Amino acid sequence: MDIIRIERPTSPLRGQVHAPADKSITHRALLFGALNRRATHILNPSVSADCLATANLLQTLGYRLVASQNQVTLFPPEAPLSRNSEPLWIDCHNSGTTARMSMGLLAATAGTFQLTGDDSLRKRPMERAAAPLRLLGASVEVANGTMPITIHGKEGLAGYQGDPIPVASAQVWTALALAGLRSRDGVILRQTTPMRDHSARMMEHLGMPLSTANSLSTIHPARLDAEVVISIPGDLSGAAFLVAGAVLVPGSHLVITDVGLNPTRIAFLQALRGMGAQVQWEVEREINNEPRGCITAEYSPDLRGIELDPANRKTQPAPSVAQMMDELPLLALVAARAEGSTVIRGAGELRVKESDRIRQTAAVLRALGGEVKELEDGFSITGVQELHGDCRIDHAGDHRICMMAAIAGLVTKQPVEIPNPSVAEVSFPKFWKALLGGRDQKRAEGGGIALVKG
Repeated sequence: MDIIRIERPTSPLRGQVHAPADKSITHRALLFGALNRRATHILNPSVSADCLATANLLQTLGYRLVASQNQVTLFPPEAPLSRNSEPLWIDCHNSGTTARMSMGLLAATAGTFQLTGDDSLRKRPMERAAAPLRLLGASVEVANGTMPITIHGKEGLAGYQGDPIPVASAQVWTALALAGLRSRDGVILRQTTPMRDHSARMMEHLGMPLSTANSLSTIHPARLDAEVVISIPGDLSGAAFLVAGAVLVPGSHLVITDVGLNPTRIAFLQALRGMGAQVQWEVEREINNEPRGCITAEYSPDLRGIELDPANRKTQPAPSVAQMMDELPLLALVAARAEGSTVIRGAGELRVKESDRIRQTAAVLRALGGEVKELEDGFSITGVQELHGDCRIDHAGDHRICMMAAIAGLVTKQPVEIPNPSVAEVSFPKFWKALLGGRDQKRAEGGGIALVKG
């Protein structure tokens, strides 16, 4: 088993780096591109394991993907999918995004499909997407609310014109949009919580029939019939690890370029700034309806605790907990090095991610010498003078917990060992190379990162 050993670096994190391609937008480019009768050119796609799961799903359905340099072109199937009596099995691996979003596409595709995944994905909730799809006339069966998922897809799905369907998840919103676009009557959705708006922005870029007013979105049936280009920005969720490293490692100064700065994605940066971190960001241009620009992060020795509780009006206005769910384990690490206490509430969704991220984050911070109390829907963290390290991290196969522990290893007193480091590739290909600034994975004299065998 491979193990990464991380020690404090002898030099700060400095320079200009690129974030990995945005995973969320790549998923959507592939799935909305699947509605196109012509070619869809995706520039700078994410090659994370999660996005490869969505690409493999489309290839299983007969779509053709041609990669050249830093782009992939998606072509529609040359012939209708063969309709056999046996269901078509599709492995979504570890990608909940693939599973939930594709349910909308498959529900409106003739055939019978069964979705499965790895041990982690088979435990994650899927009824949240299946139930509203049934309102559109879809036939979606889940096993006790989880995988395997059986979909009896059909062309000419009815759609739904009753009261707006309440939606609390961007993945579910996207699944319903994909199904509604291929239905007879379309669908009206009502957003009930803050969420990423990448799907709506992409639909507008592609000219798909979408009208929005306040929290209501009306989606009319349509099929794209034009060769299109979708450019993918850098992933802010991936850049967040580099930002946190720069904030915590003395003397650091990083500029991260061409990052997506969608307003629904910058809550983590806002929270860091609220803690006194030296973090700046600037939108430089907009491409395909998505703002992008650069982030500058510097070592910030005077961090202070913060309270993030959506239910406590005294803390408002505050960065949205719902809009930085993926970054909360990383924010907890920063809080462990901040003066005073940090309380994060309203994050119960972390319980049903690739791992129970509330429990796993708390366990990692305690192993490092941090003071953290696990709450039902978040954390209470008391900042400490120094994290000790001198431990082997159990990240439970969760890519974000693995990478959070890697950043922690840059500031712990003693080395930190991380087994099975390749799990980072689920969302951040070449994470370890990025952390090393492009150097070989060999430990520098007096500190750094080393690849060892367990």
